[in-house]
Amino acid sequence: MSCSGALPQCVLTYSRAQHGMYIIGDAHCASSVKMWKEVIEILKDRNQLGPTLRLQCPRLQETMIVVSKPEDFEIVSPEGGCTEICRERLDCGHPSEFQYHAELRHRVSGCRKPCERGRPKCGHACQKRCSDPCGDCKVIMKNVGLPCGHSLARLECWKAQDLPKSKPKCLARVTRTLPRCGHTVEMECWQSSEDFKCRNVCGGEIPCRHSICVNLCYECPIDGDGQRRHGLCRRLCDKDFTTCSHRCTRKCHTEDCGSLRTPLYSFSVPGEMW
Repeated sequence: MSCSGALPQCVLTYSRAQHGMYIIGDAHCASSVKMWKEVIEILKDRNQLGPTLRLQCPRLQETMIVVSKPEDFEIVSPEGGCTEICRERLDCGHPSEFQYHAELRHRVSGCRKPCERGRPKCGHACQKRCSDPCGDCKVIMKNVGLPCGHSLARLECWKAQDLPKSKPKCLARVTRTLPRCGHTVEMECWQSSEDFKCRNVCGGEIPCRHSICVNLCYECPIDGDGQRRHGLCRRLCDKDFTTCSHRCTRKCHTEDCGSLRTPLYSFSVPGEMW
């Protein structure tokens, strides 16, 4: 602290100290100021002047900590106490493994010991740390039987405990007839035949020159009255133009093909006149 020329401020600081006060600085340098010289003499007479500062751990009070430089705090008192392991009993019953000797940190620090609470429903041990919520049991169960009659090779324990609630997806391949279109398809067991996208060829009649729809079945949905709504025909038109010998290369359409729009190129043979 440098109070040269600022005596009123220093007096104000001293008057507000309630339990005690530490003055940190260079005593040799401060002695050049009359006020500080007098203060330093008083501290010397009381044996209150020295090169180090003694700290006390709030929990292990018999441990004395000595610092002389700012970086000493990080070395000998990194967490507000000493470097000894706390060993105070936590609420879970385990001894603390932290250097958190301050009361507040001691209360909020989480226990890093393995959880020993166990799981009454399945009997598996909790694989988390003591301070973490146990949550769902993640132990892998093998060859779990499902309501459909198939089994899953691997399933987490919490899902196996209540299959109707967890509804795991059965991946077995099954063959079913779809009720809307009547096609027989292969799907995974968990999939519903009501909303399954049938990828068979539609095969229905369409009102163009191609007659048969080649779209995928699900692309031509069936209404509630059983009538299909066919998508656009994807085949090439392939009709003859009426003005030339070429064929229409557009996608199938109902309007007139019109005239050929493809550019024609003329070639000349050497020696011949056009």
